[in-house]
Amino acid sequence: MNATRYGTVWGILAVAACWLPACQAAGTDGILTGAGATFPAPLYTRWCELYFRQNGMRVTYDPVGSGTGISQLYAKTIDWSGSDAFIADEDLPFTPAPLVHIPTCLGAVAIVHNVPNAPEINLTAALLADILRGQITQWSDRRIAAVNPQRHLLDLAITVVHRSDASGTTFILSDYLTKAVPAWRNSLGRGRQLSWPVGLGVGGSDAVATMVGRVSGAIGYTEMTHAQKAGMPCARMQNRQGEFLAPSVESVTAAAQIDLPTDTRVYLGNTHAPHGYPIVGFTWAICYREQNYDQRSRAHARQLAQWLWWMTHDGQRQIGSLSYAPLPDPAVKHAEAILRSLTYNDHPLLEDFP
Repeated sequence: MNATRYGTVWGILAVAACWLPACQAAGTDGILTGAGATFPAPLYTRWCELYFRQNGMRVTYDPVGSGTGISQLYAKTIDWSGSDAFIADEDLPFTPAPLVHIPTCLGAVAIVHNVPNAPEINLTAALLADILRGQITQWSDRRIAAVNPQRHLLDLAITVVHRSDASGTTFILSDYLTKAVPAWRNSLGRGRQLSWPVGLGVGGSDAVATMVGRVSGAIGYTEMTHAQKAGMPCARMQNRQGEFLAPSVESVTAAAQIDLPTDTRVYLGNTHAPHGYPIVGFTWAICYREQNYDQRSRAHARQLAQWLWWMTHDGQRQIGSLSYAPLPDPAVKHAEAILRSLTYNDHPLLEDFP
């Protein structure tokens, strides 16, 4: 198992056990409970409010981070978990029961910076990797200047701001750099938490944006929606086709125009899509395939299945206004097939859905 992703399964279950006194078992109080990634939290909060207005069903989502959300799902104290990293093949046999991953939207990791008088800065994957590893320490470095010929960047020290907690946002960023930069792959690698050689570590996306905004010369990473909410400038990242692109709904949507596996468990970083922003990922809702466990009623299990169906259908209309990108049609079709596989006592929960 990959300890950088979730730690050992026994470690996860030990952490999850700590939540048991504070959390009511899922499925016993008529409320659908979710927890996990901060990456989609603004969207999930909006969806929970809208779903209650439309259907009268209460759904809660606690943005405690992907790792903690998975721990709570393993402990069966929530109904579903939000995660920006799928559970790896080698880890799936050790989960308490078979799980499914339902894609809910696409999001981008924005590279935010605080460089005076430079709202637009071009960066390549190699430059970003060297900045985050402390190999480039000044904004006036000639390598940065080479891809920003029309901009005069100050002789200003670079301060790296990174996540200190286990984070799906870190995973998406590090997955991209692992694919694009051999030096990164052979040093920091891919994971929810990394052994950062330099920089200031803070917990949560809002804290990253706040710290970058406070420190002149700082650079960090956060979800596109957090960056736009904070009004922060974002670097234009070079994709595999050589195009420099800022994160936007259009460039994020373009990144997913690739062949998808039927289980949707794929990372989109360093996409082949010609006009796609390169630091992009799905975020998933994860739940148990068989829903008859821990005295859950069939009615509660069906409510969960209906909620997840709504997220991948009606909920998609609310995405663009929050700077996420909706699922492409192939991903929706795969999500439908996955949701139809949810069962209660081995009987489909959505057999009557269109």
